Amino acid sequence: MMMKKDDHATTVDRLWYVAQVLPRHEIKVRERLTLLGYEACVPSQKETHRWKNRRTGQVEKIFIPGVVFVRLNDEERNLMVNFPFIKKFLVNRALPVGKVGRAVHPFATYNDEQMTRLQQRMETTAISPELASQYPLEVLESLKPKKQTI
Repeated sequence: MMMKKDDHATTVDRLWYVAQVLPRHEIKVRERLTLLGYEACVPSQKETHRWKNRRTGQVEKIFIPGVVFVRLNDEERNLMVNFPFIKKFLVNRALPVGKVGRAVHPFATYNDEQMTRLQQRMETTAISPELASQYPLEVLESLKPKKQTI
């Protein structure tokens, strides 16, 4: 049984929590959470993909597989743990332990400013549709930012 969130919850005490979901289920989980009235974000962008049979199409590339960002307060997070499509919420092991004598780390959270920067970063890495229509796919692949190797 899934419960819908309360509409009277204030947005001041809401943070973005990092929910772990099954890989390749991120888009579906985002849609379900949106239908339930929660604000959810999956870091992704649309890409033009060419298959072996030379057909092209738009696909949504996920930047962080298995992760959905959900804007919640503490009460909503406690309810969401029981949802079957949420495996767990990630914790921040870099911060000190919350309780004395127990290894209880605080949840990994982001504020609105950090999420805005993440969303802007996703938008700036995308190649514009005007540029995509002028050049073949091989040229566009060379324009994308390369992954840095350590």
